Amino acid sequence: MESGAIFIFFIMEWYEDSRSSYKVNLVTTEEKRLLLNDPDVLVNRLNRVESVLAILNATVKQLTTDNKQQAVTIQQQENMIQQQQISIQQQQTLTQQQEQTIKLMQSSVTSIK
Repeated sequence: MESGAIFIFFIMEWYEDSRSSYKVNLVTTEEKRLLLNDPDVLVNRLNRVESVLAILNATVKQLTTDNKQQAVTIQQQENMIQQQQISIQQQQTLTQQQEQTIKLMQSSVTSIK
């Protein structure tokens, strides 16, 4: 490589927004070295990391709450399904009893004739 050549690095920085887009910054070798040692840049990056971490923690907390609520809802729905199955069995038993009663009545009517 030639001395004094400028190398361009693509630094992908992710910014969370409604579109989750990516922004590409062009930085030369010299600028990159300066940026890595610049205390303001380090503080800004640390603040950004802390901000992202706070967002992630809040998201985890919200998802945990949502998960617990969904577990409660699922349990309630399973209980309702079980109650409906019992009700269906009871209706089937009642239907069978009524069919037997109808058959008995039909045979009684037939025997009377």
